[in-house]
Amino acid sequence: MSEPNTHAPIAGPAPGHEEFNVLCDAVFDGVATADQVARLEAAVLASPALRQRYVELADQEASLAWVGADLPGAGEFQVGETEPPTVFAPPTDRRRAWVWPAVAAHTAVMLCLLGGWVVFGLQEEAGSPNFSATPVSTPPAAVWAASAGADLFGGAVPAVGEAAPVGREQALLGGWVKLRFASGAEAVLEGPAVFEIAAADRLILRAGRCSVHAPDGAEGFRVDTPDGRVVDLGTRFAVRVRDGEADGGTEVHVVEGAATLEHDASNGDGVVSLLEGGQADRLSGHGPLVFDPQAYRESLPDRVVSYVARDEPDGATVLKGLTVQRDGRVRSYGAAALIPAAVVAFHAPAGGYPYAVPTDATGSLGKWLSRPFVLNAGFINPGGASEPLSADPVLDGPDGTPGLAVRFDSPVTNGPGPDLVLFDIQSVTDVPDGDAFHLSPATFRPGLRSHTVRRFDLTLGDPGTAVVAPFILPKPAGPVSTSAADGVALDAEAPRLVPSLRFTANAVAIDLSDLGYGPGETVGELFIQDARDDPKFLDPTVIVGLPTDSSGRTSSQHTPDRDTP
Repeated sequence: MSEPNTHAPIAGPAPGHEEFNVLCDAVFDGVATADQVARLEAAVLASPALRQRYVELADQEASLAWVGADLPGAGEFQVGETEPPTVFAPPTDRRRAWVWPAVAAHTAVMLCLLGGWVVFGLQEEAGSPNFSATPVSTPPAAVWAASAGADLFGGAVPAVGEAAPVGREQALLGGWVKLRFASGAEAVLEGPAVFEIAAADRLILRAGRCSVHAPDGAEGFRVDTPDGRVVDLGTRFAVRVRDGEADGGTEVHVVEGAATLEHDASNGDGVVSLLEGGQADRLSGHGPLVFDPQAYRESLPDRVVSYVARDEPDGATVLKGLTVQRDGRVRSYGAAALIPAAVVAFHAPAGGYPYAVPTDATGSLGKWLSRPFVLNAGFINPGGASEPLSADPVLDGPDGTPGLAVRFDSPVTNGPGPDLVLFDIQSVTDVPDGDAFHLSPATFRPGLRSHTVRRFDLTLGDPGTAVVAPFILPKPAGPVSTSAADGVALDAEAPRLVPSLRFTANAVAIDLSDLGYGPGETVGELFIQDARDDPKFLDPTVIVGLPTDSSGRTSSQHTPDRDTP
């Protein structure tokens, strides 16, 4: 944690895509409050991507109101259910024909506010209204579709749906980004990479790796490299430009379909060759090249995609839900579906500040520390070690192992992809990648091991990372333990520190397989330590287990890696 002081209240962040969909639902259903309407209008006015999304949802709402209300299987889809067998997305049972006038009216108001961004008409043919929306502006050549641990030189990671710049060289220092082109093609770039978007059907890769999927209709998509071009014929392929490496050159691996390779005359003989699925070749370079199916990346790594948090009247910033990519599929969970964990043992260096509670918190300290899902309250600044544990931690007594032990309300199952999400509050002065920590079994056995996390999925500056409400750090008057906190009253006169900086809630997803647990194995307790790789300490306010995979909400319109919940 960074140096504490005073913290002024701030305005809430702009709505993420999940909240945006919720706001639209409320307006379309006629149950939106004045605050929700104002928040939706502000978001639409501020974002071209959300303007387009609003029109799409309004058009979909109108269609569902007339043809989707009475279809079998069109019932409302709640978190905790499996995906419904219907082609409509998102499925719902609330859409009725009487909703259409409200949709049309609100759409008209919104579009007038947008100053004519959209030209629309309402027509009646054979008694059925028809909604049409025609954007006046040209759609962007490409948009940012997703990111994972991305570090773009000279700028923050753009929000999902934001237009990507055309004709400007960009450097991806690390992580991954996904671009969606207007032609229908998608490209995953892995850092370090240098690239440029040239057009809706053309990407320039000067260094690094990219994977391209050009579905039907996107044929002819082209990747230019320093050694030639790869032209899609309806395929999935990977390109690697080995700039500055000993063997150098450009490699192309075609996973399926076919592509043509146009070799530059300056680097070869100017020939055009055909590559089909399962084949690989070089545009330039030395030596034979064996096809490697692992060169192609279908989606970004499993991770926390986004989360939703709300500031409550009592000052608590509460986690309401999160979206996680698990085993290549994006799933969303409400807080009720998550498995909270409580701290059952805590050991930290003397003289620190082990507690955080909202600025105006009242009642007992123990009440706040045990309340689930509160991002700005909890046991913070636990002890740690530079080397992770290889044996059981000591949980009781004055010589307990530095760190904290957590127990889940119910055991967490090790399924495909990540199984846990840990939140850490952090200021702008802290380590950019997040505070490194060790996660260990509470009880070791052969095959189990500690796992060290050195980079969070969502950190300061990432789209979707929320700023938590102000909090204070009460000064402990005696020994620090989970039981001692129960009897401590939060008195306004008691010693405390007040952080001066804004804090965000960073998030990272963790796979229990990384600790050696087998598929389907359940875990009830875990132990967390700061990695002691810098002077700052971890501040883990919330850790939750994810439910079994079948309980997550996913829409039939979502393919792997779609980041819009």
